[in-house]
Amino acid sequence: MTRLVPALICLLLAAPAAAEPWPETGDIVLRFAAEPGPDDLAQRLTDRRLESFERALGAWPVFRLHLAGGEAAVIARGLAAEPGVLWAEPERLPPIVAHGPPVDDPLFAEQWHLENRGEGGGSLVGADINIRPAWDLADGGGLIVGIFDSGVDSTHPDLDVTDEQMNLVTGEPDANPDVEGDGAPHGTAVAGLAAALGNNGLGVAGVATNARVLPVRIIGEGVTTFGIYNGFVFGADNGAAVVNNSWGFTNSDCDPLQSDESLNDAMEYSRLEGRGGLGTVVVFSGGNQGCDAGNNPMLLNPGVIGVAGANDRDRRPNYSSWGQHIDIAAPTGGGGGSFLWTTDIVGDDGYNGAGDKNEYTPSMSGTSGAAPIVAGTVALMISANVRLHEEQVRQVLCDTADKIDLANGEYDASGRSTFYGCGRVNAGAAVAAVANVAPPAPAWADEAVELMAGVDGLAWTQAADPDGDALRWDLQLELDGVEEPLLLEGLTEPRYTALDVGETVTATLWAVDVWGRGLASEPRTVTVVAPPTPPAPEPPEEGNSCTASHAGLGGLGLLPLLVRRRRR
Repeated sequence: MTRLVPALICLLLAAPAAAEPWPETGDIVLRFAAEPGPDDLAQRLTDRRLESFERALGAWPVFRLHLAGGEAAVIARGLAAEPGVLWAEPERLPPIVAHGPPVDDPLFAEQWHLENRGEGGGSLVGADINIRPAWDLADGGGLIVGIFDSGVDSTHPDLDVTDEQMNLVTGEPDANPDVEGDGAPHGTAVAGLAAALGNNGLGVAGVATNARVLPVRIIGEGVTTFGIYNGFVFGADNGAAVVNNSWGFTNSDCDPLQSDESLNDAMEYSRLEGRGGLGTVVVFSGGNQGCDAGNNPMLLNPGVIGVAGANDRDRRPNYSSWGQHIDIAAPTGGGGGSFLWTTDIVGDDGYNGAGDKNEYTPSMSGTSGAAPIVAGTVALMISANVRLHEEQVRQVLCDTADKIDLANGEYDASGRSTFYGCGRVNAGAAVAAVANVAPPAPAWADEAVELMAGVDGLAWTQAADPDGDALRWDLQLELDGVEEPLLLEGLTEPRYTALDVGETVTATLWAVDVWGRGLASEPRTVTVVAPPTPPAPEPPEEGNSCTASHAGLGGLGLLPLLVRRRRR
């Protein structure tokens, strides 16, 4: 025996250390083989000292059972042995680490608004916009974010700025900031929060890491309401998917402001004419006056997304204005929390603070910082589904927002808060909710140039939708001599026969899923002709005694049989 001891010791020393068990919540998770009835669940609750239950999402009957007492592991083993239970186990808290794509921007770790890991005194883990799941689906590529502000430094290496620019202060087609003016670096800092380039080995990452920035310089002396109107039209007509406005009017006491139709129509133009009719989304910061700013008619426009601030503790900074104009909240700096890192004017004319050429700043704050984070999220959403209507964007942003600060947020029965609107923006949830590929174009079933009315009709085939969505069809018919085309929406069968004789029709077809139309078919032009006239029946032979009885014996279908019998 003594010779075995050293070997046993070596074996024990070489054995890997057992993994530390994950902490348990004290509840149980289990799956039934089939959906249990309410009586079955009630009986199990009584028998097993279970307090209540909660069904998981999805088609499988998975439940979480809340214990009134007892050891979760012991009760779970008993439940797992019962008939009709596929498995049961204690609910646990596994340590989760991200396996998503790496982010190589050197200052990303400082950008708590994108991913808050609790660094810094008092910062709350998860008080961020949940960016990584959003980046798994979209990066804003191919989209343009309008930055209506003090100008954007088009030389910044971490920004992709469009050649199309507007300067409402000078009238020049160059929206670079006037470094001698007040607030010059503001627009560049705002642009970086929305759309600084990501995974390029430089500085910071924006929310939409592959979007382009279209700058409109709107802050400065001499800008008129007419100019503002033109600025919004310019953004919409030059392809902006979303326009960010981190500015407002001087009103330190939140007194009522006048309403100008030109300003309202500027935003209406964006919403109605932008993106080919799908609408340019309009985002505005809610204000830094720290009072109820619900008397601002421009921000009360139903198409505007008003954004409040939330700090790295998921609390309202004292400067963030509130009221009925607030639709959603987003992370921002100051007010008792950490500031935001973003891009800055290259050189010493900006806020300064980081980078070899002072091209980054660690000190952005205010609702000016919150709004572009929402604008960047909008760009990701549209990047994931280019068919989104601006109304759908606004609704999904609200539906997927995280309710924060429940104790102080003053949420009403509908779930809206005086201070945070629908809650803090959740980019990961918003992008996942809308990500979708358009259905392919339908194909016409034949190539005929003539169709017989009531017989052939228009027929088509449809490839499966990439996302498995149920499809309907929209059919547009352009008729010779008729000015307005006929639009038939929501057809459920791949065929249409109600065509009139003599018409020449040009037809266009779309497959439609929950997000709208997919790609259009090739137009098809056909002429509708009458079906051939059936031949007249032959007159009966003289002396045929069976003629009068044909109808009574089943009609003309029996005639050949009767004739054959007579001839035998």
